[in-house]
Amino acid sequence: MDMDIDANSGKVIRIDRDDDDEKENNGNMNVSKQQAVETAKAEGAGQVTELELDDGHYEIEMENDTTEYEIKVNGQTGKVMETEQDQDDDDD
Repeated sequence: MDMDIDANSGKVIRIDRDDDDEKENNGNMNVSKQQAVETAKAEGAGQVTELELDDGHYEIEMENDTTEYEIKVNGQTGKVMETEQDQDDDDD
């Protein structure tokens, strides 16, 4: 857990929890993990290999036979923030 505290007043400004068991809609999260995965599947292709919640957005990794995708989905709006894809160019 990270906390930002005002040095003058001692008031807690922000709390950031990194807990896999925390509820999907905790805090400012309006989008569930399942909704984020559905959004990512519309953007990329393949099987979801990893899903992380980081700083208010979901980081989803997907793979198919030839391509790896990394897709960030905003946890409040459900919109894709960033998409990266890496082609497997190996000719074995």
